[in-house]
Amino acid sequence: MPVINRFRSTLRGLSLSVLLAAATIWLLLFVLLFGLNMRRGLNHDEHQFVGSAVLLARYGLQPYADFAYFHVPGQTWLNAALFRISDHFLLSARLAAIVWSWLSLGMILLVGLATAPFARGWARLGFATAGVAVLVASPLFVHTSGRAWNHDLPMFLALAGLLTFLAATWRPDVPPDRHVTDAGRLTLAARLWMLGAGVLLGLAIATRLSYAFLAPAFALAIWVQAGRPWRQKLWLTLWLAAGGILGMAPVWIALVREPEGFLFGNVTYNLQLNTQYYAAAGHEQAMNVAGKLAYFGDLLLAQPGNLIAPLLFAIALFPALPKLRRPEAFPLLTVLLVLPFALLGALSATPSQIQYFYMLYPFFVLGTFFAVPLWPQRQGVALAAVTAGALLAIVSTAVNYGEGLAVVLQPDRWYPVKAHERGARIAELMGGGRVLTLAPIHAMEGGVPTYPEFVTGPLAWRVAH
Repeated sequence: MPVINRFRSTLRGLSLSVLLAAATIWLLLFVLLFGLNMRRGLNHDEHQFVGSAVLLARYGLQPYADFAYFHVPGQTWLNAALFRISDHFLLSARLAAIVWSWLSLGMILLVGLATAPFARGWARLGFATAGVAVLVASPLFVHTSGRAWNHDLPMFLALAGLLTFLAATWRPDVPPDRHVTDAGRLTLAARLWMLGAGVLLGLAIATRLSYAFLAPAFALAIWVQAGRPWRQKLWLTLWLAAGGILGMAPVWIALVREPEGFLFGNVTYNLQLNTQYYAAAGHEQAMNVAGKLAYFGDLLLAQPGNLIAPLLFAIALFPALPKLRRPEAFPLLTVLLVLPFALLGALSATPSQIQYFYMLYPFFVLGTFFAVPLWPQRQGVALAAVTAGALLAIVSTAVNYGEGLAVVLQPDRWYPVKAHERGARIAELMGGGRVLTLAPIHAMEGGVPTYPEFVTGPLAWRVAH
């Protein structure tokens, strides 16, 4: 495919020293993510994702049928596979989340290297690294990434789906009139790439339901592409839909097995009970669209590090707008279509939480990478702006990563290890029986049975009649 060949030839043009430096930066990112998530304590949402997987892996209990579960099942199925080979549940789940986040950053770094409009390899690396640093250093990313919940895996799948989608559709070196005269059928490669994009997007949806809002954006991008015959657009849409249906297999299986429990966990709880709980508790912020947008605005203003990624994207976008309908601008056009739908996904849950807006931020960085090469001139200004933005963002969150680095080589200070040791102590004190708790991870780490009714931690308890 043209886009794959273009990326491959660009990366081949980089010197070995630049590629080794890029690999070193990528490894350093893993160390930073690892330290951050080994040091910090539990978020109460982690109990549901870890506890449900323990019940499935160790006791054969099924989500929705045997216990309440308030998400689609993809994350629990993956964690359950890990827990069949490891009894360090929180450690395994967080390591998995770290890996997904790290792989996402690797994809973004490669896109930055491949698209950077500079002849010198070190300038390309500086541009790509600065863009990734803007993302990694945003307080919103620091809060969300690497926890044992369902944010990193669907983001990885969505990013991989976007790049696969571009491999199927983007022909940057073909003039628009060639598309019109090309009456031939889609190549087998284009069909397979689009099917793969649909599968990846479907898997993202099966892991976190808010990613369903991205599906219309992908389909719309097919139809706004200039010059492509409508029959090709139709077939691309059908291949995307077919892949999405396949990728959502975990959802269909759960829905067929236990329709009432599935609908209760994903519709009744999220749209009714949880909302009623917050309303009864006097929580008035972020309960409607205006409040949710105001909440997001507060995140940007109260923590300016969160403002840098969208601001850089806006700065990069403006000079590129005159070229937006050209073939080489199709990746940017796709990101522009994805972002408003991603915002709808972020706003879909009530009330809004900081982690819901995580799905926007990698697309801000990718959009910046796709926009700058379209500038008519002065790309050096873009390198300076992205670098400055990265430095400002790093200042706001350096302490978080610094504290994490301090424990990287000290396993006895890792929180997941401490949680496992506490579980062993609970088992020793119990001597048998079950633990009734709204924090099941601690008991489960010691192999002590808990009550499945409370596997969601406080979430089910607090909405009960």
